Amino acid sequence: MSSRVDAVASTSSDSPFEPIQAGTSLMLAWRLLNRPVLLVGGGGVATGRLQYLLEAGAKVTLIAPREGLSDEVLWRIEGEKRAEGGGEIIWKDRVWVAEEDEPGLGDFDLVLTAIPNVTLSLHIASLCRTLHTPVNAADLPPSCDFYFGSQVRRGPLQIMVSTSGRGPRIAALVRKRIEASLPPNVENAITRVGQLRSKLREIVPEAGGAVGKRRMAWMIEVCDLWTLDEFAEMDEEMMAKVLEGWEKGEVKSFQEVSGRKSPTRAGLEKKVGEWREAGWVGMVGGFVVGLAVGAGVAKRFGLLGARSG
Repeated sequence: MSSRVDAVASTSSDSPFEPIQAGTSLMLAWRLLNRPVLLVGGGGVATGRLQYLLEAGAKVTLIAPREGLSDEVLWRIEGEKRAEGGGEIIWKDRVWVAEEDEPGLGDFDLVLTAIPNVTLSLHIASLCRTLHTPVNAADLPPSCDFYFGSQVRRGPLQIMVSTSGRGPRIAALVRKRIEASLPPNVENAITRVGQLRSKLREIVPEAGGAVGKRRMAWMIEVCDLWTLDEFAEMDEEMMAKVLEGWEKGEVKSFQEVSGRKSPTRAGLEKKVGEWREAGWVGMVGGFVVGLAVGAGVAKRFGLLGARSG
């Protein structure tokens, strides 16, 4: 016998666990390599959709007449030379034809509509729902099984901000703040970490068990010790030296394997030098001391946390 408990948003402030936030979306990184996807439309909205699908390696069937294609979509169809794994496009130069297109709708793992014809988009979405095929109908949130959100894409790094269809513009603003906070070389750092993990798996191919846990713990220690700037400068020789520490359970620092000063420290020293030349060091130091003294005085006289009235 099974029982069913409905998840509701908790309002209790003394709960030992994070409360359920009802009405959100399940965030996933969906692998579409070599999987069939249908995209109906080739205009401005479809442009971004097509890029994301190709980057995921999908086999995209695109239904859209030439006169409705954006310049970028046409280039991706006829001019782009994509790398291996960069997806493929089967283009049908026409509008949606129910007699031809509806019978094969169930052959796709994913369906997207990006057309101004709301009635047709709703119809396609309804058919997909009957077939249990995930569908996204642009600008029609109630008819979508998933949303694209606002994305940051830096090489292998992907960050998506979603408001669950409530405020796309707000998601874009949040995404801009996140992107501005990322270091310029973050994609290089992630690539090096991926290469290091792959080489470690070649040395220790076992999955799970004590060895798997040890491997994971060792990689965590490496990632905690090395900064993003340091990972970005890791070359094959440095990577080999880091891996030498695996058997001994050692984690070697950037300085140990490169013989050079950390680029993170060098960057900080350069910045401080610039501040010193501009006369900012004394001013910043005085400001920090002033804050500390001010806080001490306020605490001494009971001003911190005081409320008017």
